[in-house]
Amino acid sequence: MKKVYVIAALVFISIGAIAQVKTKHLEFEGVPINGSVDDFLYELPRENYEVWQERVTEITLKAIAGVYKDWFISVGFIPESKFVYKVDGWLLSNDDDKIDILSEYEDQKKRLIDTYGNPSYSEEKFSIDSVLVDSVVSNGSVQLKYETNKRYNYKTEFELPLGIVRLCLNSYLKVEYIDSANSALYDQVNAFRNLKVTQVSNESYKLFPTNNIWTFIKLDTRNGKMWQIQYDVSGNNRFEVELNTRNLIYGEDEENGRFTLYPTNNTYNFILLDQKRGMYGRFSGHTRKRRDLY
Repeated sequence: MKKVYVIAALVFISIGAIAQVKTKHLEFEGVPINGSVDDFLYELPRENYEVWQERVTEITLKAIAGVYKDWFISVGFIPESKFVYKVDGWLLSNDDDKIDILSEYEDQKKRLIDTYGNPSYSEEKFSIDSVLVDSVVSNGSVQLKYETNKRYNYKTEFELPLGIVRLCLNSYLKVEYIDSANSALYDQVNAFRNLKVTQVSNESYKLFPTNNIWTFIKLDTRNGKMWQIQYDVSGNNRFEVELNTRNLIYGEDEENGRFTLYPTNNTYNFILLDQKRGMYGRFSGHTRKRRDLY
């Protein structure tokens, strides 16, 4: 019967508690684009928005009042941590709408200039195209019916110390609020998510990334010992915690590359595998207390 190693460890710590201390952020409707998506939604004016759709990486709201009345507002967040990093809004228009989408663009542009000052970039191009949509034969002659399409290519952008605010008008009206600090975190999470770890036989130690970009698992590939490694940019929250100090293999049975870790679809679980004998165990992170690690 295969021996199972079961080791409990802390492997997932809130990104916000580590990376965002004393950091200012871009705001949307007076609310910093920071923290958990639940906290962000709680701080928005409740009378102005209602939830329209929920997805893995975003929650879409319908604005029923306020400066974005009739807009759809999308709050983007990092799925592993539910951490907000951007807010997008869009407004659609068609012939049946009473909304003048060009006037709305001008109103929103003026509001943003009043808030942020002169834009860092602005380009506004307009064209009209006539498209043949039908032809009718009447009294021996052909009558052609054309439809006129208005084409807007408007863009106004504000590059700010805390992020970017962008207003665009094409086939629809769109606004973007992108927080610099948390967008950088989002990019790092994507990089770690796509990172592939290959076990090399001559390595005594291996670092394995977790879904928390600040946390790694250090594995002694010879005997299965493990540590949690945490780093941060400023250096104030760097530490190393022992997760498993017990040798799973002893003496001459120890060899480089014998043990490795495999992630699972569960954020908190890894599989520890003895690649020589096929023994394996679940490596689970579900506690924040040092005394519960073993």
